[in-house]
Amino acid sequence: MHLPYASESGHLVLRTWTRERHAEATEVWVHEGVVQVRGLLYGCDFGGAEPLLLMRRRGVGEAGFWLPGASSGGADFSFSLPASDLADHLVSRHELWDLWVGRRHYPVVARLGRFLTDVVDVKAVFGYPTAVVPTDDGQPVMVKPYFNAGTELSVRVSERAE
Repeated sequence: MHLPYASESGHLVLRTWTRERHAEATEVWVHEGVVQVRGLLYGCDFGGAEPLLLMRRRGVGEAGFWLPGASSGGADFSFSLPASDLADHLVSRHELWDLWVGRRHYPVVARLGRFLTDVVDVKAVFGYPTAVVPTDDGQPVMVKPYFNAGTELSVRVSERAE
């Protein structure tokens, strides 16, 4: 993918990506404690395989956890990620989770992001509300999806609002 744009100084810049597979997040929203994601998988389709969302805690070697999704069998996918699932996995005060899309019985995954847009600074333009997850000890857990500087979708999970 090639994205030409004018830099802050007015120079023409060309941003490029090359990936064998890519999961494009076309819609992201937070509603009633659930992060909803819809998108398209580029480089292959789902066929009869169930879409899976892989949640990986950044900076940790563990495998993470998978959530099932839905697809028509083509390249489309949708996932519902309850904020409480991430809150249940919280082991430190502040964690970042990266999202990947895969297919059941097929181990290849693609990083979930937002590249196919005319927006250069996706992180600054696409903002999402924070889901607040109550806990038994009274300290709520905050779950907030965001696009990182590389235009990839991640989720911030923390014990307090930031």
